[in-house]
Amino acid sequence: LVPFTLPVSEGGVSSFTEYGAFYEEYTAEVPTLVLNGMIFALCGVCDFVRVFPENETVRKIFDDGIETLENILPQYDLGFWSRYNLCDAEWYPEIDPATIGYQRLHITQLIMLHKLTGKDIFKKYAEKFRRQDNIFNAARMYFLKYKALKKIGRI
Repeated sequence: LVPFTLPVSEGGVSSFTEYGAFYEEYTAEVPTLVLNGMIFALCGVCDFVRVFPENETVRKIFDDGIETLENILPQYDLGFWSRYNLCDAEWYPEIDPATIGYQRLHITQLIMLHKLTGKDIFKKYAEKFRRQDNIFNAARMYFLKYKALKKIGRI
């Protein structure tokens, strides 16, 4: 559990943002803030809570992560699609939309979080992202994704 309590700069996996502690999938000098990675981290922490419900440290890590996700989730909504991450590095594209696979993964993960926590914000964004998943928005997403991949030299 110690890595969840430490910032990335000290060997941990947490980026302490204005929204709260964000558990990173990719640790880097500049926070990457990958949505599916944060949710997968919360899944692992939740499993620990279920096995050791009396452990106050893991309960706090889980609760803090859920609160961060509630606070930051609106930032992942492009209005027509979800973002893959919120990386703010100078060399990184301003907008990096999720691929279709990640859009659908976000939906599944948010439904799961709603079932685990009962928090309506997760259901709201799962439904919103599901409504956004159509051919017109996918075409728009791929136009932006192409530009993003070009900027980081992957095309």
